[in-house]
Order: sequence, then C-alpha cells, then structure tokens
Amino acid sequence: MKKLILYILLLSLLGCNDDVINTTNNSLETVEIEETAIETVEETPVEDGEIKPMTLEFGKTTVLYTAADGLDITADLYLIDETSPIFILFHKANWSRGEYKDTALKLNNMGYNVMAVDQRSGLSCNGIVNETAKRATEKGYISNYSDASMDVKASIQYAIDHFDTDIYVLGSSYSASLVLVVSQKFSEHIKGIFAFSPGEYFSYAGKSIAENTEKLTIPTFITSGSYETDDWQRIFESVGSDYKFAFYPEGFGRHGSESLWESTKENTEFWMAIEYFLEQIEEDAD
Repeated sequence: MKKLILYILLLSLLGCNDDVINTTNNSLETVEIEETAIETVEETPVEDGEIKPMTLEFGKTTVLYTAADGLDITADLYLIDETSPIFILFHKANWSRGEYKDTALKLNNMGYNVMAVDQRSGLSCNGIVNETAKRATEKGYISNYSDASMDVKASIQYAIDHFDTDIYVLGSSYSASLVLVVSQKFSEHIKGIFAFSPGEYFSYAGKSIAENTEKLTIPTFITSGSYETDDWQRIFESVGSDYKFAFYPEGFGRHGSESLWESTKENTEFWMAIEYFLEQIEEDAD
C-alpha cells in the first residue's frame, strides 16, 4: 500500500431531512427507502460453526443480534443490494441510531449499504429511542463507554457473517474512539475507519486511546468541528497506519457526525472529504 498521510487544512467549497447531497453539482436528490416491520434475525449455525447468511430484505429493516455478554443489540439496515460495500455507523453519547436517520440515505445514494447501531450507552435521537440502551438498563447491564466496545465488536462481526463485501466503520464522539481501538481485530475485513470527533473519553485495556491506536494499520480518516481538532491531534499522530487522513474543515462544523447533517452549514465540506478518502482507498486497492 502506498504511503499517504494527508493534512487537509481547508476546502474552499462550501435539521434533518431526506435530501441527499450531490457534491458534484450541489443539487439535491431524494432517496426513498421503504420501511418494513422490525425483524428478529434467527442465526442458524451451519456444520462448520459459521453463521448461515440471512435472506436479505432491501429497504429499511431492523435486526437483533447478541453481544459477547448476552445483551441483544438493535440495528437498522438500509440495504440497496446484496453486493455493495457496507458502512456500520455508531452514535455519540446519549443518542441512538437515529443520529443516522438521514446520513444513511445519503450513503445509500453514494452506493453503500448501511447498518446503524444502537449501543448500550445512549438514550435517543431524532425521535428514535435507543433500544439497546433501554434493554441494558432493564436487565442490569453496565453501560459505560468502554463497555459499548462489545456492541461495536458484535456489530462488525455481524456484518462479516452476513455480508460478503467491503466494510467501513464510522464512529461519532465516544464511538469514534471505540472504532479506533477495536477495529484492528477485524483488519482483514475493515477497509476504512471514519472517526468524527474522537477523544480521550475513556481508557481501554489500561491504555489511552492514542496508545491503543499505535498498531492500527487500517486506512483511517479523522475529523471534527474546527473548534475541537486539538482534542484528537495526538490520537491522529499515534495512528500506526501509513494511510491516514486528517481533515480540518474551513467552516465551523459540529461535534461528531452532526457535521454531516443537512442542518450543519458546512456539511458539504465533510461529505467531499469522505468521498475523496474513499476514492483514494479504492484507487490504491486497484
């Protein structure tokens, strides 16, 4: 893999709805996703111990799967086909998978399947209750930031077991730190990491977030609102990957993945940076 360490200081191009940004001509296009009823996926082991792939339903469906400690996790799937790469999206503190209600549709429009996850640490967002956190509270599970690492791992494993395609992970605030510290375990499957506003929110395996990223080899994209870049600079510098991208927006931006929301004035900057990084990864793979 060629070595690429990019520091983007600015892009001189430039809540919630279902409009999808087209960063080529700044026009808006609407993607309609048909919603289906909540579905509990029954995972049937096959003889070799692997999980039998489920029958995919296109549009929006909700699935359940289980973390290592027995907690059931809720996630929304936004599927456009059987073969496109998939983004796994993790929300910020006190929120839910509702953080990605519209971001998922934009990623669909870009040609990606999406899986938006409820972690055990959270509450609600955009009118969508965090079902995993609710379940964790009712059943007495510990729900600190670091405990949600089990939910991140289970979600990545779920995607590996059910989708024969490239996987990207995106975290927001505390979950951005989570994806940075747990993704290396799945390095053979994860093609890229997108971390929005990571920080030293917790320690993991007795180490800081920065210390945990020293052996990270997966292509990594880190960004945030312009007012909080100092919070993750050391983390970025510590990332071991030769292929990493630090995006410093020209505009103000927002904390976490809110920078991608239509209601954020500078959202186009962030979307263009994502598209650029994806293009670089794909070109390198060729």
